[in-house]
Formats: sequence, C-alpha cells, structure tokens
Amino acid sequence: MSIEIHWQPAGALELFKSNLAAAPTWMPQIISDRAHDLGPLAIRVMQEEVRANLYTGALIDSISADYENNDSLVTVAPRAMRGKWDAGLILEFGTRPIPNAPWKPIAAWADFKGIPAAPVVIKIRTQGVSAHPFLDRTLDDFMPYLDDAAETALNEMLEHIFEGL
Repeated sequence: MSIEIHWQPAGALELFKSNLAAAPTWMPQIISDRAHDLGPLAIRVMQEEVRANLYTGALIDSISADYENNDSLVTVAPRAMRGKWDAGLILEFGTRPIPNAPWKPIAAWADFKGIPAAPVVIKIRTQGVSAHPFLDRTLDDFMPYLDDAAETALNEMLEHIFEGL
C-alpha cells in the first residue's frame, strides 16, 4: 500500500520558465556587482604578495583592476615600468644577463637592502635579475574570495529564478 502525492502549484512552471527567460536582463548586473567586489580584493592580495620584494613601493602602488566585457572580465596587474620594461614581468620571471645594467639604481636598491652594491651589479650583469614569482601565490591566496563570490552570485541568481514561487 502506498500514498502518492503529486504537488505542482498552479503556474509554478510557467513562472520558473519566465524568470529563467529573463536572465539576460538581471544576470549581467549580478556578474558586474561581483566583479567590482572582487577587483579590490584581488588588488590587496597581489599587493601583499609583491610586498616581500618592496623597494620603492612603485610596483605595489601600480597594481590596479581593469573591467572589460560588460564587467565579466577583471584583469588585475601591476602597471609599473622599469624604463621600457614591465616591472611585474621582471619580478615574476627575472631577466637574462644585462651587460650594461646601470650602477646608480642598483646601488640605491642595494643600499636600501643593506648589502654591498658591487656583487649585485656583477650578478645582474652576468646572470640577470632573479625571478620572484608572485602570480601563482596571488591566485592561491585569492581563491577563497573567488569561491565566496561565486556562491553569492549563484544564490542571487537562484533568488531571481525562484522569485514568486
């Protein structure tokens, strides 16, 4: 012996379908809101990763977020340059030997670090600048924020889909 219960509120499927069909009107705003929440968080996380290699602070201060594709794409990156070279790429990947590396900026950096300049200049001229990767660490430290934002966005989307039910 069994009891069968069939529950289907009047108009529920139609309302669900209608709410889902309206997604193009409300979903972009949810995505934009989460993107604008994530941009500043990603900047702070990247700044913390770069801080270990602080010199003048120019690299940290140059980290910013750009929003594209109706705010569905956020690019966070340092914008500082060392001459014509991208300072973030130099920090991430290092360089090949720089035979004519200038003495004064290297000596200023060495003085800031409290080390003799001559060995540093020789090392840069013969071996290059050492890499200090920060992008993978930034992404690893940022993942909890991304997970939280995805969960928040999903909950907001479900609220829209099930609104009125």
